[in-house]
Amino acid sequence: MKKPWAKYFLSFRNKGREIGVSLTHLHSQIYVLPFILSKIEKELTSFQEYWVKNSKCLLCSIISIEKRDRVRLIYENRSWVSFLPFYAHWHYEVHIVPKRHDTKLEDLELRELSDVLRIILSSMNALFKKSMPYVLILHQAPLGNKYHYYYLHIEVYGMLRDIGVLKYTAGIEHGGGNFTFDGIPEEHAAQLKDACKKVAKNLGVHGTCVE
Repeated sequence: MKKPWAKYFLSFRNKGREIGVSLTHLHSQIYVLPFILSKIEKELTSFQEYWVKNSKCLLCSIISIEKRDRVRLIYENRSWVSFLPFYAHWHYEVHIVPKRHDTKLEDLELRELSDVLRIILSSMNALFKKSMPYVLILHQAPLGNKYHYYYLHIEVYGMLRDIGVLKYTAGIEHGGGNFTFDGIPEEHAAQLKDACKKVAKNLGVHGTCVE
């Protein structure tokens, strides 16, 4: 953070040869970049516009909707909540969000984070009866300046769309920049919730699988 050229801290984990990485074993990487990633730029713009218009956080509003509907909530503990968002790109995409509005990694409750990560990733494995290939990425505010309107969160992209079937990105995703989702998020969330309940019986958990 003290480096004048450092603009963004990116942390992610890749798992599985299916996602096309050169390192096929489970691995995590950290990039410290001299620019802000384009997806983060878009998120920052949306968060700021929503804050200016509504005087509140965009992701806070999304969480309120998810808690109201409950159909897409998967698991929550004292400090974190997880859900399959209604705007998901991947069939089994889970967002993990701290209940306290935080913007940077150093502010987080990590013990409770490890709990929710273990439950969500184990639920994905249990659902497909195999080790789910995935990308896990941390979205946080850029370094240096204050972005009070932004809300740190983790996104997990499960790469399977069915047992033995990968979700591929192709023409409309690469060429057009939009994802197709030939499914119903609420149904996929229900499947993950059922898997969560089975996993929770065998693991010591800090929270609860949402009914």
